[in-house]
Amino acid sequence: MGESTLGAYYRHDQEDPDVRGDRTEHWYAPAVNFVVETIHGQVGATCAVTDPNDEHLVLLPEGSAELSVSAGGTRKPARPGSLVVVPPGESAIEFLDEGYAYRVFSALSPIHAETRRFGRLAEGAPVKPLSPGAPPPGGYALRVYDFADHPVQRPKRVFRSVNLMAVFLGPMPLPRGDRLSPHFHEDFEQASVVTQGTYVHHIRRTWGTDAAAWRDDDHERVGAPSVTVIPPPDIHTSQTVETGPFQHVDIFAPPRADLVASGDVLNADGYPGGPE
Repeated sequence: MGESTLGAYYRHDQEDPDVRGDRTEHWYAPAVNFVVETIHGQVGATCAVTDPNDEHLVLLPEGSAELSVSAGGTRKPARPGSLVVVPPGESAIEFLDEGYAYRVFSALSPIHAETRRFGRLAEGAPVKPLSPGAPPPGGYALRVYDFADHPVQRPKRVFRSVNLMAVFLGPMPLPRGDRLSPHFHEDFEQASVVTQGTYVHHIRRTWGTDAAAWRDDDHERVGAPSVTVIPPPDIHTSQTVETGPFQHVDIFAPPRADLVASGDVLNADGYPGGPE
């Protein structure tokens, strides 16, 4: 993990796993309102969890492993280029080939409390605590969203559960260049999960009246797979460098109200409500 006083960097391509399982390796990147779990699994490896409180997400960007996901007495295949919403209760993923998969649990899950020790949270950051949202109108269920069923004109796909949101960006064949988009969030964190390519995360803390709180800018270079957690209200943007393809997934909890209101959420039919 990086020693920066701004973002927290989890370089899974460089660091030893936090936990070694049966034919699996696990890394955890905790934030205040969620935790991102990166898993590398061998063929046939199974990872089971029990989360009685909330749904969680399984991220399978292009280049990930192919999985079989089971929950609530239902089993479904999930291939690279998909997102899975897993209902509360007992669930498991089985690796059908070797590779990476990513799970995201909210702060409502006991898994969040169990994994906080693996990282540094943004102490003192103005993160609005996560409040449980209302269950989906159709009830909780195991849902697999294949990107092939959700074509878009640019490489950006937004999906959500009740309390989590994932924004898939890429894969992009060419570097982004110098046209960047520095911005900040007033009261929520962003995790950037790099799954392909090399990025530089540029992070700046706005100077306030208290000079003791000023921090130097960060220009952190990360490869894949890695997770960067950016607390509010730090200004940030990400730049692709070297050669592609480039791909990352941004994580938010609760789902961003602006993306819900804009109509960008591709599975809004199952989750029509906005954040509480």
